Amino acid sequence: MNCLEVQKQLDQLLDVTVDDATVTEFLNHIETCESCQDDAKSYFTLMTIVRQLDNDMGKAGLIDYDKAYDNRIRLIRDHVIRNKLRKWNKRIAFCILIVVLAVILW
Repeated sequence: MNCLEVQKQLDQLLDVTVDDATVTEFLNHIETCESCQDDAKSYFTLMTIVRQLDNDMGKAGLIDYDKAYDNRIRLIRDHVIRNKLRKWNKRIAFCILIVVLAVILW
């Protein structure tokens, strides 16, 4: 993924409305591209403020936006990892089922 692709999809990437492969490419890119990481933090901060204003949550107090951004990125990484594990669990369960059926039918 390059910087232009990150810029075009930043909202979808931070909201995880794209496929896991694209999210993984995004995460890998922002780890190495300081400019895109800064843009992602800025976008996240802006959207968080807008959501707070929409929900009257601005009265709740000050938010550490850098920490909130880091938490969001961690949650996105966890989401991708969980999805990968689910896929592997399904494959393993299928293989076990095949072996069990082979033993029963033998």
